[in-house]
Amino acid sequence: MFCLEREFNVDQLSHVRLVLLVEDFAVSRHFIDDGRSLGGAEKRQDEQALFRRAFDASVFRDKRIVCVTDRETGQFRSPDSILDEVLA
Repeated sequence: MFCLEREFNVDQLSHVRLVLLVEDFAVSRHFIDDGRSLGGAEKRQDEQALFRRAFDASVFRDKRIVCVTDRETGQFRSPDSILDEVLA
């Protein structure tokens, strides 16, 4: 996103929506260590916080944070319900 901000006039990208998908670690019952996190499960919250800080620093106007965790079950929400929220 920062590359886009440097390369283009963000005001001319008003049709672009920046979306950050996050997990609610307070209720999440799902974790697969894909080896891409900064140090395993214990560092996943820190990693997400870094993404949130970068997201907050972006100058894009249309930004949306979408939680992928179903807060009742702790499982991932269905892809359709996540997409519905992204597009709303």
